[in-house]
Amino acid sequence: MGSTAWGGQGGRPSAGIIAGQHAAIAPLDATLLAVAGGILLAWRLPLPLWSLPCALVLLAHRLTRYPAIALLAALWTLSPWQFTAPLPAAVDCRATFYIADFPTRGYPVGSRFVLVTRQTGDCPLKPGDRLSGADFSRRPYRLGEVLHAQVRLKPGDGSRVAQQARLRGRATVRAVVSLNESAPWTVRQRAALASRIDAVFPAAQHAWLRALIIGDRSGLDAEVQNRLRRSGTSHLIAISGLHLALIAGLIYLLLRHLTAALPPRGRGGVQPHTIALHGTLLCALAYALLTGAAAPVLRAWLMLAVLTLCWHWPGLGGGRQALKLAALAILLANPWQLGAAGAWLSFAAVAVILYSAPLWRQLRPLWQWLVLQTLITLALLPIGWALFGGISLVSLAANLVLIPWLAPVLAASLLALICPPLAPAASWLLDTFLHALAGFAAPDWAYWQPAFQPGTTAALCATAVVLCALARLHGREFPLQTETVASPWPQRLLTLPLAWAALALGISLAAVFLPPPDYRAPNSSAVHYHGGKTLVVNAGLRHRNLGRDDAARYLLPELRRHARRPDAIVLTGKGLRQTSALITLLTAYPQTPVYSTLPLPNLPFAVTYCPADNAAGLVFTKTATGCTARFGQVLLP
Repeated sequence: MGSTAWGGQGGRPSAGIIAGQHAAIAPLDATLLAVAGGILLAWRLPLPLWSLPCALVLLAHRLTRYPAIALLAALWTLSPWQFTAPLPAAVDCRATFYIADFPTRGYPVGSRFVLVTRQTGDCPLKPGDRLSGADFSRRPYRLGEVLHAQVRLKPGDGSRVAQQARLRGRATVRAVVSLNESAPWTVRQRAALASRIDAVFPAAQHAWLRALIIGDRSGLDAEVQNRLRRSGTSHLIAISGLHLALIAGLIYLLLRHLTAALPPRGRGGVQPHTIALHGTLLCALAYALLTGAAAPVLRAWLMLAVLTLCWHWPGLGGGRQALKLAALAILLANPWQLGAAGAWLSFAAVAVILYSAPLWRQLRPLWQWLVLQTLITLALLPIGWALFGGISLVSLAANLVLIPWLAPVLAASLLALICPPLAPAASWLLDTFLHALAGFAAPDWAYWQPAFQPGTTAALCATAVVLCALARLHGREFPLQTETVASPWPQRLLTLPLAWAALALGISLAAVFLPPPDYRAPNSSAVHYHGGKTLVVNAGLRHRNLGRDDAARYLLPELRRHARRPDAIVLTGKGLRQTSALITLLTAYPQTPVYSTLPLPNLPFAVTYCPADNAAGLVFTKTATGCTARFGQVLLP
């Protein structure tokens, strides 16, 4: 009988597998699944230290090897090297920091930025600790600025978002003294690139070019973000494999021509393409660090590194193995990236490209592009719907046109930074790109917001349906065939599209028909459920210039996931942080009554103060300072 082997490029069983022969999950696939499962386990429950020797013992046996890997991944996630412990308590102190990212506008005034501790002073910090900083004065800040300041430290919430960014807490900055010291090299060079962009290009294009070249989105206002969302092109301003591939391609061509001009003795007998490939790898790493080293660009660089290794050792495999190794490396470097939406979108898009190769490999280039973009749009649609609450109906057409146009925009812009006389041509290309983007986002029907919004878990399962269907493609030509090789039932279940579709449907139906738990947003808003009634407490903050809308970000997704309409909205405060997003809720649910536990005479909406009767089942009780409201077991001040 032929030997059992799996092809490196296609991921298909070799001709040696015959019908009825069992094919186990590949070790790399099983390891990746075990690591992801261990990270999810660490999110749900703490593990005692004695789990480590147990995992090492289980690692020795073949049957328990992958559960042991999952246990080790969970322990690694919760270890001091990966878990960023929040600050123990609030404290006032002084220390020296540098600003590690571009500052953004704060609310109502001031700036927000990421601080990295350089000298601890009298603060309970360690050098290198990261904080979410804010200054509510009008003092300007800049990337890479080193400052000595009095700060008010507050503990972080330890959420997955904070863990992804390695944030220990929050710092309100006061009494700032700017120091004549240097930040790390990557931070200084990123700031220098931003200054170079500002010096070469027109002011109206600074925000766009900063976002496209170095990943600085601090200058993009709410209108731009809305335009990107409506056209389904938000990913174009996220530095990812598209940007890195273009940079790497330009560097590779340049290095190859330069090294080819050298005599063989001058390059040590090494082929020009080998030198160019390794030089490109180093330059691409520098670019990835300059753009902030986000998960998508690191994934692309790791894939390039694996492909470079495959150049020397072909037995390592091809594109699919490179993607899996990149995913494994990112999860080991920062396990909390498993919950990053950008990583989901990035890896899913590349997986679609690799696993759909039998569909487009034999087609003409134009048809290849059409098939690829259609499949990517279909695969990412559930995740985008879950994250943004809507579906861009022009996404396919916009990406078909704008992604190819982005390549000359980036190439010309990068060349203009080196040779400024090319700046007018690059500006014209960018203007044409932006006019096309605005045209796609302009129609009223371009963006559809259904009454239902799936959760992220159901959306990921729906995306897995598309990926599994592509992974089961066997033939390179039509009609398509699926694998006929008998496999163990866990593998068949993991790769069965109908199983993932049933799971996605089951999760969505459970969210609709099962009694939901009360929801408390990170701000002061909440959604309570009792006796078939739904109550929203405080609408949150809405600030158009900042692009912030708490109701759209927190409350509407919660209500849509459970297919609920609010029976009432109760306001317990009179500040903008409680009331300004009320317009968003009333636009979505126009007939919803609004009540308050204190007089609010100046709102442009009908608000009833402490009503005696209401249809939501609230019990209001007047007090000396206003009134209270009871909804089931919840007492509102």
